[in-house]
Amino acid sequence: MIVYILLITLVGLLRMSIDISKDHQRKIFIFFCGFLIFFFSAFKSKYLTSDTFNYALQYIKLDNEPWRFLLQTLISGKGKSPLFYIFSKIFVELGFSVQVWYAVISLLFAFSASYCIYRYSKEPYLSFIMLTSLGYYFFSMTALKQTVSISFVLLSFKFLHERKLLKFIFIILATSLFHTSAVIFLLAYPISRAKVNMKHILAIPVIFLTAPFISRLLSLIWFLVVPEYYYNYSESNTLLTLTGFLIQVTIFIFCYIYKNNLLKEDPKQNIFYNILIIGVFFQILASTAFAEMFRASMYFSIFSIILVPNVISKIRNSRQKVAIYSAILFVFIGYSLYSGEYLRNYIFCWN
Repeated sequence: MIVYILLITLVGLLRMSIDISKDHQRKIFIFFCGFLIFFFSAFKSKYLTSDTFNYALQYIKLDNEPWRFLLQTLISGKGKSPLFYIFSKIFVELGFSVQVWYAVISLLFAFSASYCIYRYSKEPYLSFIMLTSLGYYFFSMTALKQTVSISFVLLSFKFLHERKLLKFIFIILATSLFHTSAVIFLLAYPISRAKVNMKHILAIPVIFLTAPFISRLLSLIWFLVVPEYYYNYSESNTLLTLTGFLIQVTIFIFCYIYKNNLLKEDPKQNIFYNILIIGVFFQILASTAFAEMFRASMYFSIFSIILVPNVISKIRNSRQKVAIYSAILFVFIGYSLYSGEYLRNYIFCWN
């Protein structure tokens, strides 16, 4: 915990000492933050959580898994996450340790998050703070299959933003072979250019009221498509997902209140609003009936780390901007310190 406080203080001092509008200084700052994201994830102990330990066991077992079986699983489409295991098998065959495998996945996530922040965030420091405080970073340390998928989804955003449909579809479909849930991000394309107005706010209570019915329907589809995930997660506790819902709704409403200045200057920023409202939709389902839907929500809600800083950057009243920025920054840091059990229990691989 003390290390975390020292690091965010150090990064905060670095942020205050540079001019983020100068590209070379911006690159240095984002590289430094990205390196920290990579370092602590790459050198985590396999005993950090039960998930990291189980992934380590799966990696070791791949040594006895024949290539023929893995390729048949990929071709038949019957297995789950076939490309992830083929990807991992390559590292096993090359003789790399579990720690190197962890490091490669950590590097992929750190690069994709940093690249997205570099290209689209107006305030990288706040983006990185949100990445760590809202659980995306810890999730990337433990849920390795979906971490790979989220990484490619972040990289695919470039093609979504530029309306390059075929490239976007290709990346998402390929990504779904790492984690089936990634295919849900295809929804972002037809919805991304919708006009942002009051219907987005009104949609929240409507979705909430109809969520039980929708959840039952999606549960049936989930059971038919990926029954192994259904059995593993359909009984998950919804308490944490309810907290996630409250956080996402609060973030969306805040961004909506201050949307005019941002959208007036850059109308393409509406893509983030539309992506976030899809995330809210799946988070509502997760918090009301089917907790596993939080996985679908994460593909969309992670883009809040871009929208929130961008909204704040366009607040015209300088005093109000500083006050809101400071308040939000301290809220996220405080939330990390309060809820971040992984900060207290973090273990390096050499311990």
